[in-house]
Formats: sequence, C-alpha cells, structure tokens
Amino acid sequence: MTGCFEDGDCTTTTTDLLKIDFRKYESNEVDTVEIIGITMVGTDSVFYPLAAATSITLPLDPNVTSLTMNFDFELVTHELVLDYAAVPKLISPDCGVEVTFMNVIADETKNDFDSVAVRSSTLDEEITTNIVIYN
Repeated sequence: MTGCFEDGDCTTTTTDLLKIDFRKYESNEVDTVEIIGITMVGTDSVFYPLAAATSITLPLDPNVTSLTMNFDFELVTHELVLDYAAVPKLISPDCGVEVTFMNVIADETKNDFDSVAVRSSTLDEEITTNIVIYN
C-alpha cells in the first residue's frame, strides 16, 4: 500500500482507530479521567502516558480477533477485553488490501470497569464513538 493511496487512485473508507469515551455512571455526563498509561497485552507500547482525557483513540490489531487493554489510573488498573473481526478486502491489485474492523464487542465477563457499552461496532473512516466506559 504505497503510492496509489497518495496519488488519489485508491480511496479507503476504513480506519483501525477505536474511539472510547469516558462518562460518569450515575449522570451520563462526560468524565475526565487521569490516565497513567494504557498498554495492550503482547506489546510494550504505552498509550496516553500521564494524560487527562474525556475520550481516547486506540489502534486495533488486524492480526488478532481479541485485544486486552490495561488502563492504569492513579489508584487502580482496569482491564478491557475487546473481541472483533478484521475483514480484509482487495481494493485493486495496484492498491492492495484494506481492512474493515467490525463486530466489536466488549464482553462484560471479561472487563472490570463499572460498565462498558458498545455504541458502534464497526470502525469507519469518520471516527465516531465506538465504546463508552462508565466510571
């Protein structure tokens, strides 16, 4: 996937970025959380080190169908496990393959946040809220 995307001959309508919003459990108001860092099991990358956020975007891995994320906050660490499908589609021989992420689910039995809701189970080019975490 090199030149043709840059030349405008190929267009993509997908993204690998999952958007998560934080909300207060009782009032559904926007919640600002103090993040120490977010890590994904199997990698050494740290996302959002020492950040205050009301929403975040994190990349999904097209090579797996389940992703475990650890959210480190000042006093506690929470785990979020997402299952999803990464569906490849050939755009053209010159442009290569794009991957659509769909069927995102957050199994409540695998997560230890107060509440997790899926708002949009497919990741689109226009990044909208996919997951809401209630604190």
